[in-house]
Amino acid sequence: VTAPYAVYAMVSGVPITHLSGQSDRTNWRVQVDLFGRNKVDLDALAESVKAAMDAATLFKSVCQNQMDLYEDPAQFYRIMLDFSVWR
Repeated sequence: VTAPYAVYAMVSGVPITHLSGQSDRTNWRVQVDLFGRNKVDLDALAESVKAAMDAATLFKSVCQNQMDLYEDPAQFYRIMLDFSVWR
């Protein structure tokens, strides 16, 4: 695998329940981790991922958190994006 690259995980999924019963909707938490050697390119990739998630037609999502890190032993920049996804 060559940098930059992305890894994603569906961290959790919670069915939505109303007073009248369970909905057909689920709220998923999706984490997208981006890795790269160039911070400027990685920032641009993060903006592209957020734009793609926002433009999706099969679900609605909100980026709830972004954390920028530097993985010193591997000499990689890392951006963690945490999305709330409704489907």
